[in-house]
Amino acid sequence: EKVGQEYLALLEIVDPKKAKKLRAHARHAEQQQVRKAKLAIQKEERRRQNEITAAARAKKWGVNVVAVSTDSEEEAEMRLQALQDHEAEMKRQSRLSYRITRFFTKPFQKKKIAPELVKTPRGAAPSPSPPLAAAAEAAA
Repeated sequence: EKVGQEYLALLEIVDPKKAKKLRAHARHAEQQQVRKAKLAIQKEERRRQNEITAAARAKKWGVNVVAVSTDSEEEAEMRLQALQDHEAEMKRQSRLSYRITRFFTKPFQKKKIAPELVKTPRGAAPSPSPPLAAAAEAAA
């Protein structure tokens, strides 16, 4: 991964257009992996829900269900947890590469924001910028 980032940085200098395409391709691949992980989790949850519903229906109609699932509750939970961990890891990697990408692309490089424009959380008093604070003290 580190070698790939160095390569991208060099490519940015030599051929920015190609670097941009490569970056977009990598980002798309990462997004697809995250999407696949999410779908796997949803599929597993649906499967479990269907089993529960089927068991409830069978019980309602007086059919004796010996085993709802081939795996135990703990195994199903562990599999679901593994899928969720995988999704979290994919998201983390995606964010990391996005940050690296942002670092290398010029339009995204951080712009200085005037302190007056920085939003404060609700209920907190906005901190006045230094020139405004000096003017307030002079007036008082």
